[in-house]
Amino acid sequence: MRGILLGLTATIGLAIGATASELPRRGTLGVALQPVQGGPGVKIVQVMNPASGLQPEDIVLGVVGGKPINAPGGLPLPVQLYGKKGGEKITLNVLRGGATQQIAATLIPAPPPLLDGRPIELGEAQAPGGPRVRTFLLEPQDKKLARNGRLPAVMILPGIPCGTQETFAAGNQAYSKYFRMFTAAGVTVVMAEKPGQGDSEGVICEEGGFDAEEQAFRAAAKKFTADKRIDPKRFFILGLSLGAFQAPLVAESAPAAGIITWGGGVSPWSSYTLTTFHRRDIISGEDPIQSRAQFDAWRKVLAALIYDGKPLEQVQREMPAQYSAVEQWAGGDLAHFAGRAWVFHREIDKAPIVRAWNAYKGKLLSLHGEFDWVSEKHDHELAATIVNRNRPGDALFEIVPGNDHGATKHKTIAESFAKPFQGEPDDTYFNRAVAWVVEVAGK
Repeated sequence: MRGILLGLTATIGLAIGATASELPRRGTLGVALQPVQGGPGVKIVQVMNPASGLQPEDIVLGVVGGKPINAPGGLPLPVQLYGKKGGEKITLNVLRGGATQQIAATLIPAPPPLLDGRPIELGEAQAPGGPRVRTFLLEPQDKKLARNGRLPAVMILPGIPCGTQETFAAGNQAYSKYFRMFTAAGVTVVMAEKPGQGDSEGVICEEGGFDAEEQAFRAAAKKFTADKRIDPKRFFILGLSLGAFQAPLVAESAPAAGIITWGGGVSPWSSYTLTTFHRRDIISGEDPIQSRAQFDAWRKVLAALIYDGKPLEQVQREMPAQYSAVEQWAGGDLAHFAGRAWVFHREIDKAPIVRAWNAYKGKLLSLHGEFDWVSEKHDHELAATIVNRNRPGDALFEIVPGNDHGATKHKTIAESFAKPFQGEPDDTYFNRAVAWVVEVAGK
């Protein structure tokens, strides 16, 4: 059962604990949810918060006053709860026993994040004029890499999806792997939530822009490198997918000894997007004539939305055939393409990625999955080309055999395309990233 855990039974009775942060914890229903196959809403499979008023087998359709979860333009339930704090009340539309009714629910504060029983330290950061965002820090138990009482640290920059990053305790989930493996090697691990998700303030993530996110991560990086427990000369950045685009920009505010990238690129976002979708057509065996027609439609629609900055409704009105083709290919509503608003795509398209890589002074390990069809190998490799042009030998580009964009392993690119992120578990990439940070930090 692949449920979305909104409340953890092991920690639901725990106090939040003392913290220097005044940023309040987000509210949660304290239930476990499961998608409804072919139907509306999400199904309740476990209730840990009696004040939610919910019961197992209830189907939550959405928050009263908002769009249904599965409707065009509708948002997932955790997103609809964004901005609510523990103790607040909400009203839900719920399908119970075949009849729809409204349920008044009281939210509880989200329990503190734990990793194998170890509490993860909560903090906050804020860019000038920007929203406060939640930060996380976990020190290693073994301080073997300490110098003058300070430890090396790696900051993880996540991929494009919205939704809280607090998945540290979710079994073998990627973030829990990073936290476990880096701290076991003696490295402190830090992260920051995106604006508009989790405890963070700001415009809801799905509606927010790239610039505010980048500035928030810059502010968090500056705060981490100023922490007396962290060695600023051994500060590393790990950029995952979208985070690989952001990594050199963040390093402008908090100089990094090293950056690791996974599944990124340096091309303008619009070019990256066009290449990605064209490659998917080729891999899937799409008819060449149909593939070219789809490519042309994508090119025209993206140009109007990104370059010209036209509203979605105007593009739909001015080029209905192309818009319809793109919408069909993308699987429906274009209001949140790749889960983000078009202001995000416009802003990242203008981000000076190449300039940032040219200005970067540290080392680089650029890792790419052999069967990663989401990002382009040659585009990703360009970051290492730029660094080595300026400082020969400071960058490495390596292919991780069999890996897809999610660091799971497949036998062929076709298998990777058919079952994305569902290959065999593989720690090759994780082990290489940890070993490289330990090596560079030890010099």
